[in-house]
Amino acid sequence: MKKKKWLYLEPYTFIWNSRDSAYVYNSLSGEGFKFNHSPDTHAIAVELADMNSLGSVELDENQLASDSVTAFVKRIKDLIAGNVLTYRPVVMPPMLNLQADIERLRKDARSSGENALQYLYQMDIRFASHNDSDYTNRLMNFIRPLKNSIIRFINIHDAGLLDNVVLDMIISGLDGIQAPKEICLHLHEFAESFVKLKKADPKSYRFKVIISGNIDMNVMADAVRIMEESAKPVSWEFQVTSADECLLAENIIERYSLSVVGIKPFYNGNNRRFFEDNVYVTEEDLQTPELSRREVFAHQALNVNDFGKLTVTPDGDVYANTHHPPLGTIDNDIR
Repeated sequence: MKKKKWLYLEPYTFIWNSRDSAYVYNSLSGEGFKFNHSPDTHAIAVELADMNSLGSVELDENQLASDSVTAFVKRIKDLIAGNVLTYRPVVMPPMLNLQADIERLRKDARSSGENALQYLYQMDIRFASHNDSDYTNRLMNFIRPLKNSIIRFINIHDAGLLDNVVLDMIISGLDGIQAPKEICLHLHEFAESFVKLKKADPKSYRFKVIISGNIDMNVMADAVRIMEESAKPVSWEFQVTSADECLLAENIIERYSLSVVGIKPFYNGNNRRFFEDNVYVTEEDLQTPELSRREVFAHQALNVNDFGKLTVTPDGDVYANTHHPPLGTIDNDIR
């Protein structure tokens, strides 16, 4: 009788396939490997990834004699991601059971936006140089439900461009929302904007100074002095487009002993090499993503960079990601 064995994957193991290769990931150790397929291993990997196979696949003598199958099995065993048995095991493969899945909501006749406020984590509100009180009233109506939410952060951009009447309306409208609020100001307009905002007296607000492009060191020195004298909580964000700008940012941080700082790479259309050298990850980096099982599920179900975040632009559009179409406008109900 021909010998048969069963290759299985542990419940904490994920496998993803393409036509030419497979990636096997152990979510306990945070390690994985990429394996280039032969026709034999491709068929095995496809079956292992099929939920109906319950995480195991039968191997016959011909497959067990294949060098590529032997190598594939060895990599799985070395990773402690699975093993080979003489009987078929019953394994519950990692499967996402999302309670708010769109198809499930459709079957239950529920809205996909139901209870959306409980997931709202951050809102960025961007203003322009216009001072339209009608727009401001619409905006305040839009965010009023946030008073009953658990939102964690509200960031206000370019508020220093507004006149005092509109600025007072905004500060007053946001006062009833318990979330920490941060006013983001660009260095080149910092002095004038800060004076105006100081008169509005946003007591519980933090400030963020955004530094980009050519830096006027006199303006930088004034901004540091003003913030030190004000005793307001402040952070500093350097938007850099090159390695030289990174070095300059580090020198400024050291020179002024800035404590709460961030350095953010900024793509200007002409600095792809800077991103390739300093930002993009390599295939080797992806071999060990160090994601837990729960984190893998989160990445499968949603874009974790955008989830829970909304951006309101000066034209009244509302986005989860400003590189994609808007979700709606401030005239819609946020709930």
